[in-house]
Amino acid sequence: MVCQKAFLSLFRIGIKRLKRLKGLLKQNITPYDKRGQNVKGNVISEENNVLIRQNIELSPVKETHYSNKSYLYLDGKLNMKIMVDMFKVKYSTTKIRYSYFVIYFYEHFDIHFGRSQVDTCCKCEELDLKIKSPLLGDAAKRAAAPNLQYKKEEP
Repeated sequence: MVCQKAFLSLFRIGIKRLKRLKGLLKQNITPYDKRGQNVKGNVISEENNVLIRQNIELSPVKETHYSNKSYLYLDGKLNMKIMVDMFKVKYSTTKIRYSYFVIYFYEHFDIHFGRSQVDTCCKCEELDLKIKSPLLGDAAKRAAAPNLQYKKEEP
């Protein structure tokens, strides 16, 4: 047995807390902590995150391959401000701040703005145009496809 006064002073708890714990112990119930149960007011809903993701994925992307890693680039005329404005026009009822949109973009996407002129490869552009051209026959397109694939894979 431990002296009640010594126990209370040693653990710096009050008599009410001790009585509550004794009652729970008699009922064989574990104390339940109710802290942290409230929903934060600044949390952006998952629905809004999906809307942001869909809006970004709708933007046309171009892939470059000159380096070992392929990079995705958005149109050079786009920037973050324009993308946020387009999002706000399309989804005017959602309240997404510019800063949240930017953070979400950089955390979830590895896309750059504008395409560097160094990454422009004339041969790849020519082969890509041949493949997409409606005027060329299937044989010419099939011949250009492996060349383009080889060109993209070379260092």
